[in-house]
Amino acid sequence: MTAQHPSAAQLLEQLPEILRERVSLVWAELCEVADADNLLQSGSQLSELFTVLAASKFISQQFQRKPHLLKELIQSGDLDRPYVRDELSQRLAAVIDAAADEAALAKAIRIFRQREMVRLGWRDLTGK
Repeated sequence: MTAQHPSAAQLLEQLPEILRERVSLVWAELCEVADADNLLQSGSQLSELFTVLAASKFISQQFQRKPHLLKELIQSGDLDRPYVRDELSQRLAAVIDAAADEAALAKAIRIFRQREMVRLGWRDLTGK
């Protein structure tokens, strides 16, 4: 990476000590399970991830519970763009329509809500 985009080690060193251990742990898990070090296409994405992990315990926990969520969000492009009008409601309608029963519906809505909270939190914390 260029000097403009610091490495993961440099980003960790820039964090306050109180946050460094948590962010380092989540980063290591994401690298191991979701291949995050190869997934992030640019230094700016890496920097954004470290910003988000440091600023949001909720998002850190979501990535620890569901490491592949990072991959899905990056590959979908949903972290980098706002939804167009009615896109969120259309996505939710598709989730609701796909549910086979009440238990499946409850689970699908919970997963949908958590994904969108991570997406919105990321976009908020990175100024997008």
